[in-house]
Amino acid sequence: MSTRNIVPRNDGEGNIGTVLKQWIRGYFYQVYTGGLTDGNNSISIADIIKGILFNKRLNINFTTTVITAQDTNLLFGMSENEVYIVEAELTVQCSGNAGIKYAIKAPIGATIEGWILSSLGAITTLSYQRITTINTLNSIALHTVVNTPAPDRIRFAIVNGATPGNCVIQVASVTNGQTTTIFAGSWLSARKGTSV
Repeated sequence: MSTRNIVPRNDGEGNIGTVLKQWIRGYFYQVYTGGLTDGNNSISIADIIKGILFNKRLNINFTTTVITAQDTNLLFGMSENEVYIVEAELTVQCSGNAGIKYAIKAPIGATIEGWILSSLGAITTLSYQRITTINTLNSIALHTVVNTPAPDRIRFAIVNGATPGNCVIQVASVTNGQTTTIFAGSWLSARKGTSV
């Protein structure tokens, strides 16, 4: 067996295996690492300790001009019968005064309990709206002041049913043609929970 690249000369060097030549398994007493990755998804050890499984951040602005709920890139996968505690911090605006609405898309059979904290006709006029139904837009339009970025906080607990699938924050413009923008830097974080 080759021992090439096992012992690095400097920090940040060396590999055990490669993308093309992978080890099938390993048995270790203790591993020292800053994080884990499967090549597509990664998580820091600090987030594992906190129980955070998914951290998603928008790298570019997300926009929509339609009145039907549109999937954003703020999503994560759920296995059957799992519980997740989710929070999102978004910076959002609408180009018109009709405003925006949110929905939480999830597989049929999932149950949800949570809140949206946002603003209405001025960023100092707060709106608290309860989330109790998946795949349904919230009732009262948010961000009804033209082109004024404002913060939104969405927090909820979701219990998935028997069907695996994605949990997605969706957004819609209340009036066709008005542009809803979720700004880059907005984020979602999810961690596994338990039912008691």
